[in-house]
Amino acid sequence: MDRRRYIGFALAYVLIPVGVNGIVASISFSIIAPLLLSADEVQKLNTAMQSDDFTLQFFSYMSFIFPTSIGYIYNMPLIIYMFKKERPPLSDKIKSIIINLPIVNATVSFAGWGLALLGSFLNFQNNNIHFGTMSTIKYSLFNFLMANLCFVFVYYIMDMVNKNFIRLTLVGEHLSEIPKTIKVSIRSRFFIFYITVAVTPCILLVDLILSILNDNQINGYYPQTAFVFLGIIFIGTVLTFFISHSFANPIRELETATSQLQLGNLDASVIVNSNDEIGFLGERFNEMSLSIKEKEFIKDTFGKVVDPTVRDYLLRGNLALGGETRDVSVLFVDIRGFTTISEKIPPADVVSWLNQYFEQMSICIAEEKGLVNKFIGDAILAVFGAPIPLENHAESAVRAGIKMRDSAKSLSKEFLQKGFPELKIGIGIHSGKVLAGNIGSMTRLEYTVIGDTVNIASRLESHCKEVGKDLLITENTKLNLKDLFQTESIGKIQVRGRESEIGIYSL
Repeated sequence: MDRRRYIGFALAYVLIPVGVNGIVASISFSIIAPLLLSADEVQKLNTAMQSDDFTLQFFSYMSFIFPTSIGYIYNMPLIIYMFKKERPPLSDKIKSIIINLPIVNATVSFAGWGLALLGSFLNFQNNNIHFGTMSTIKYSLFNFLMANLCFVFVYYIMDMVNKNFIRLTLVGEHLSEIPKTIKVSIRSRFFIFYITVAVTPCILLVDLILSILNDNQINGYYPQTAFVFLGIIFIGTVLTFFISHSFANPIRELETATSQLQLGNLDASVIVNSNDEIGFLGERFNEMSLSIKEKEFIKDTFGKVVDPTVRDYLLRGNLALGGETRDVSVLFVDIRGFTTISEKIPPADVVSWLNQYFEQMSICIAEEKGLVNKFIGDAILAVFGAPIPLENHAESAVRAGIKMRDSAKSLSKEFLQKGFPELKIGIGIHSGKVLAGNIGSMTRLEYTVIGDTVNIASRLESHCKEVGKDLLITENTKLNLKDLFQTESIGKIQVRGRESEIGIYSL
């Protein structure tokens, strides 16, 4: 924030208390006093004010100078800070002054009117001015009314200005945690509002009724009654604007931020400019938004380390060691001659080449609702039917294999144009029972599938090179396809580890 804006706020903090007190004092003695006090009482007040008595002069000036000075002394570190050309980071002391500005300045304004009332009574006594009991009550109520108006207007005007200043200087701060601050709660704010819009009219009416009773007639007080009525409406309207403004704006911002968060904007936040319950709620919302963003980042990162399907499965609470028997189709794919390829191109290019290949293969598997279970060097193990069951897992696996084969051919052309070796792959698919679940320890888990079905799929992929095919399936898989694809019998092979031969087919 540039220096001119700082100076502008500093001048506002200096002028608001003086300006409000000056305006209220002028209006009170020129307009309100004649309405609420009798002509004789007003005359006695004028006589007292025109006195050269030192006590009166002292209290007349010091009742405003003294409390205002206290307010300025309290504000001074902040004012000096705001006028500096280069400002260091805000200290906790300056922060607490900023937060406390409205209530501190409003309180000293109220105290000034109390001091003025005490000075008035001392002056009446010193100048032998007889101010009867009824007049004393009326004048005390009048003074309390003016003190209350000063308190409320200073507080709400400075609070409105101060919130704008906080938005510029304390963004991101936890205002509720700043030490030595006065927390004006929502209940306190409404109490202040109640005193002004409920008690103040009562004071006005009591003062007016006392004047009528004192004079024992009502006819002469019609204008006063009208002015009091209009004054009550004016004060209530203005203060309702102030208090509604102080609550409506932050709540509206919180509502907007909540809607943005609901729509997926994880950067949604609110600017906190108070240390009351609404400010505390805003701080908690910002913390919640940041926490959700961090959790989504972790979830997204987790989904890159393991398949998103497994991620969601584990996040639903499936973290226990062990597994269950599932009927699935397992797909193995491997790059032909990868060792030779990796020797011909630089390591960085190998990684880039391999990542691009894995990306395309993973897309083909995901499109058919398969799970990329793991990358084993340049090979991929994919499962169809776990952890989410698939009715037609064999069909999905074969469709994925065909897509992978076509994608590999397209990639190969692209790689050849870049000067890389030709890309050739072999794919083996077998359907059967597996044990699917969390394997490992309590500190390190891996969701995987194990069993004879996995071993056969791996052996079948290795056999692709021997028969000159790039996609082989077993008889078990073919039986689950229901003649959806054209296949060619390759015969039977003996798989290591099995006594009986199995029939294999190519697509």
